[in-house]
Amino acid sequence: MNYKPFIKLIRSITIVSAWLQIITLPLYGDVAAVVTVTGSRVIPNYFNGTNTLTVTVTFTGDELTTYANGYVLVHTGWAENGSTPDSDAAFPGVDWQGRVNGSGVATITKTSSELTTYRSATNTPHGDHFDIRIQIKDSGLSNVAWVDASLDNSYLNDWGDAGTNNYLTFDADSPGFTTLTGNFYSSDYFNSTISINIRPDDGDELASAGAITISNPTFTDGVTSSTAFALVDGARYDVQTVVYDEAGNSTTYNHNNNYYDTTRPTVRKITSSLGTDAVTKKKTDGVAFTIHFSEYVTADQAVNIEFETQGNDGTDGTASIASWSTADTTADGSFTVGNDDASTDLNNKSITMASGNISDRAGNTMASAGFNIPASNNLADYAAIIVDGVMPYLTRMTADPNSGALSLDETTTITAEFNEVVTLTGSIQFVLSSNAGTTLEIQTVADGLDANDNPVSQGSALYTVIAGDLEASDLSISSIGFSSGGKITDAAGNEVTSISEPGGEALDDNATLTVETVAPVIGSVTTTYATGVYGEGAEIPVTLNFLNGAAGSAEDVALTGTGTINIGVGGVANGGTATFSAASDATVTGTYTVGASDTEGSISVESVALVGASTLTDVAGNTAVLTMPASIF
Repeated sequence: MNYKPFIKLIRSITIVSAWLQIITLPLYGDVAAVVTVTGSRVIPNYFNGTNTLTVTVTFTGDELTTYANGYVLVHTGWAENGSTPDSDAAFPGVDWQGRVNGSGVATITKTSSELTTYRSATNTPHGDHFDIRIQIKDSGLSNVAWVDASLDNSYLNDWGDAGTNNYLTFDADSPGFTTLTGNFYSSDYFNSTISINIRPDDGDELASAGAITISNPTFTDGVTSSTAFALVDGARYDVQTVVYDEAGNSTTYNHNNNYYDTTRPTVRKITSSLGTDAVTKKKTDGVAFTIHFSEYVTADQAVNIEFETQGNDGTDGTASIASWSTADTTADGSFTVGNDDASTDLNNKSITMASGNISDRAGNTMASAGFNIPASNNLADYAAIIVDGVMPYLTRMTADPNSGALSLDETTTITAEFNEVVTLTGSIQFVLSSNAGTTLEIQTVADGLDANDNPVSQGSALYTVIAGDLEASDLSISSIGFSSGGKITDAAGNEVTSISEPGGEALDDNATLTVETVAPVIGSVTTTYATGVYGEGAEIPVTLNFLNGAAGSAEDVALTGTGTINIGVGGVANGGTATFSAASDATVTGTYTVGASDTEGSISVESVALVGASTLTDVAGNTAVLTMPASIF
């Protein structure tokens, strides 16, 4: 027969097939023999595993008288390799016998299993040809005859509806499958019309020994129905595959509980195992999260998740989930808080794949829209995760006062301000450019507000100018750090053990202070008049030139009030004075008017004095030393 794979969608179907082969043999006299081959499937010229062979011999009239209580003998002949068993050698003896009953009937029945057992004693029966001869004997064994047309020992060659072949081919072995593949057999889920690939294992008994593909079959509502129906998305189906060999033997393969699925998977929600209570995660901490899908899925490449941690600035934090081959409705991941990541209620921004697909069990891949997170189903809807990957740092250094020159014993308060509220362990130590040998310390910090009213911490140290301190340019911080074991820690637990001044907000960016502790001294006394003799009424200018210390350079001075320069002749005061009331850069000048009673001779400057509460200082406030220098005009 032609090899015909048989596919059925099982609903509630009972299949009964019965093919009947009746062989009637004409006999001499009143003897009638009927041979029947019955079973689920009767195939011309074959005897298969479903068949039963029945030999019925009926006696009437004189023959019944002769053969009453006699015997019916069945001889079988077998031949291999396609030979014909029509020879005496093929029928070596009686195989089975039956007795004629009181009604004149003898019946002998043999199943496929019995024939297999009988033949197997001498040879494997599969594929052998076999024939039968029927012999009758009376009860005394004196009358013996062959039941055939001419009583001439001819063999049974007329098999009725089974054909006119001289024999039947015995094949009771069921065919099998070596492979069953295709979208239906590959998994319990499929997304296209059923396609089945089968390769039977009985190639020598089938019309086709190669692989057979059955694609796009039409499904009907029942085996005999012509009403076709389409597969329904989400419905469950059972498929039965039946293969028949040429003899009519069959093998059935049932594949049940298969789901037809054409719906693409989607992201359903994102949750976290951290619960719904507020939790804070600092830099390098992990944030556990779970992506929930609409159905069981696999991913053949990594899945990338981006979180909203930078607002509109910088690069948002990301996490990656490696590919997975075992279908699941969830995928777990962990996001590591990075530098400057921050969020008051962490949320997912996007889910993407650089390549590859997320696929359901039927092979449907997730479309781009499927990666979108549904409204009210993002991470922030299921958890309250505060992310603080921003490390604490100095934001500005200030001084109060923040301008002018500082002199000996004067002070300014140096304040460090941080980007957030912190806890200080140990102290913050720093050195100013005015004195490399002195270290200042900030030992405590207090909560406050920055210029934008954001909560921050601030700490201060008082700087008092001591002898020898000097900074002619803007006062700055030479070095800054923590004491041994010192650190700052923010509310999230981020720790910093080293600090530096912020660019653009250093002390010398926010303050214009100088430091001067050396008092100005009179370096020289000069006049613009040339050597000569000057009489009564002459006005001789006398200038005091100040230096920044005896070995220093010219230094500007400031005068409040007035002062006098005492004039003498030959080292003796003669009562002449030069009064000064203003300073010009590094000088003060007074005018000596020659009086009528002044002693004659070469004049000199004997001393300088301030009048009353008058002051004469450098710009830092250091009081000028008015001792006369060695050099006087």
